[in-house]
Amino acid sequence: MPGIQEHLNRLISLRGAAQTQLLALQNQREAILTVAEGAGRTQLSVEETAEFRAKTKDIEAKQTEMLGLDEQIAEQNAELERSGKLDQGAAMVRQASGRLESFQ
Repeated sequence: MPGIQEHLNRLISLRGAAQTQLLALQNQREAILTVAEGAGRTQLSVEETAEFRAKTKDIEAKQTEMLGLDEQIAEQNAELERSGKLDQGAAMVRQASGRLESFQ
């Protein structure tokens, strides 16, 4: 089932890209706090608060996207396992993904 395997590979790639984007968003949000702290302020300005909240919404949306991708990856893995055609590369990626998720 090359179609399913190719689709699974695309999903895994999208999941990796989403993880990278999530980390970038989290770093951007943290930078807002760092700037305020660096300026000796204990509260964010109105603009910083708006930006912080926007980044938080973006983070939540990215996490939701990742959950959807995780579900699709699990479904495709199950389909490949049922068909007996899970290739060795996909099995290795699945194992690595599972180990990464355990660290989060």
